[in-house]
Amino acid sequence: MKKPLFIFSLALVVALAASPAWALFTNGGFEDGTTNGWSYRGGYFDDYQGDSMAGVNWVNGAYGAPDPYWQAGIVSIVSGGTDPQTNNNLSLPLYGNHSVKVNDENGNAHVTQIWQADTVTASDIDLNDNNYHLRFAWASVLMNPWGHPTGDQPFFNVDVTINGVNVYSVFHTGDQPGWTLGGNWYGEDWYYKMENVDLDTLALGDLVEVRLTAADCSWWGHGGYAYLDGFGSEYIPPVNNPVPEPCTMLLLGGGLLGLSGLRRKLGK
Repeated sequence: MKKPLFIFSLALVVALAASPAWALFTNGGFEDGTTNGWSYRGGYFDDYQGDSMAGVNWVNGAYGAPDPYWQAGIVSIVSGGTDPQTNNNLSLPLYGNHSVKVNDENGNAHVTQIWQADTVTASDIDLNDNNYHLRFAWASVLMNPWGHPTGDQPFFNVDVTINGVNVYSVFHTGDQPGWTLGGNWYGEDWYYKMENVDLDTLALGDLVEVRLTAADCSWWGHGGYAYLDGFGSEYIPPVNNPVPEPCTMLLLGGGLLGLSGLRRKLGK
C-alpha cells in the first residue's frame, strides 16, 4: 500500500520540475531558448515626428535606404552573464535560464516590438491564493544623448491590456533615467528597482495582451533596448533568490520522505 503512495508523490515532484512554471502565455519565460509563442516586428524611428511612438513607422525601409532590421526587428535570447553596456551591473537572466533582449545598443533608428495575447483559463489559477495573476519583469537600458529633444530620445514602452482596456503602462526615454547603469546608459534594473509586475485583477476568460517596444534615438546614433522575463500566472523566485513556494516545498518533502522509505526498504 505504501509503494503506490511513494510513486505518486515522486511523480508529482518530477512533473512539477519538468512542467512549464509560467502558464498563461506560451513560452512566457523564454525557457525553450527561443521566442516561440511570441510575435515581433521592426520599424524605424522617424525624427520628423518628434513624438516617440507617433514617430515609429512599421514599414520596411526609411528615406529610400533599406535596412533588414527595420522590418524584421532585433530580438535575441540571453542565457546568462551581465549586460556590458551597464558596466556589468545588470545581471541576466532574472528567472530560469533565459531572458529576451528587445532591440540593441547599436543605433541606426531601429525600433522593435514584441507581443503575445492569450485567454485566461482555469489552469492559470494560482493555487496559493486562488486568484488569476499576470506576473512579469522588465529592465530597460537606454542611452542618454544629451541635446536631443525628448521626442527623439531612445525609448521603451510596456503596455498590458485586458479585454482591450489598458491596465498597465510604462514609458521611458533616455533623458528620464531611473538610475545610472554605466557611462551614459540609463534605465531600470529589475533587481534594484524591482519592476516586477503582478496584476491580480484577471478573471476566467479574460483576453490578456502584453506588448513591449524598444527604440534607438531617431537621429540614428544612440541605442535603446530592454529585457523581458517571467511572463505567467505563478510566482517564480528570481534565480538569485531561489526560495521554493510553499506548495513546492510540500511536494518536495513528500517525495523526499518517499525516497527515504524506499532506501530503508532496499537496505533490509
